[in-house]
Amino acid sequence: MDFLEVLKKKKYLAIAGVVLMVLGTITPYFKIDTIIYKKSISLFGYWEGKVALLCTIAIALFAFKEEIKKNAPSLFNSGVGKVVENAKPIFILVPIVIAAFLAIHCSSVLDEVSKKVVKYGPGFYFLWLGIIVSAAHAIIYKGEEGTTIPQFNNQPQMNNNQNPYSTNGQVQYSNQQPTVPNTNDNNQNTNNQF
Repeated sequence: MDFLEVLKKKKYLAIAGVVLMVLGTITPYFKIDTIIYKKSISLFGYWEGKVALLCTIAIALFAFKEEIKKNAPSLFNSGVGKVVENAKPIFILVPIVIAAFLAIHCSSVLDEVSKKVVKYGPGFYFLWLGIIVSAAHAIIYKGEEGTTIPQFNNQPQMNNNQNPYSTNGQVQYSNQQPTVPNTNDNNQNTNNQF
């Protein structure tokens, strides 16, 4: 099995994306380094960091929905939990896009003068890398084998003259498929009359 096939079936990119985004929020996003003043600024203490963490939690909820539902089903009893539970897998892109706009906003606050003093810290690179890796997961991940949506076209059919309920209340099915009258014979007879 090659590397891309592993990424299509496993959630390694989602794990890496969530970890990188958390690191991007708590590690220094900006570094101010002058002769007399040194300071590191993390997003965690500002509203941007709180929104980034909410986006990270939303990405984790979307990416690990099945595992969370199995281990903590009560999490999906709330309003937000029901939205996440019923959402299509593509909706994982919503918090990723919000986090990307947030990262762009944080980068755009620097003007030309402050760019000489303020440098990007590791949090900037972690956050962007986490956004990119999470987006890659959303695009590449196809699920593990056996977790596809079930198809209902192979269900057993019931005969028209069969009672669906037995005496014990169980539904009984027949293995026979319903027959459809052949209309080709009627069409041929009609064509021959003219």
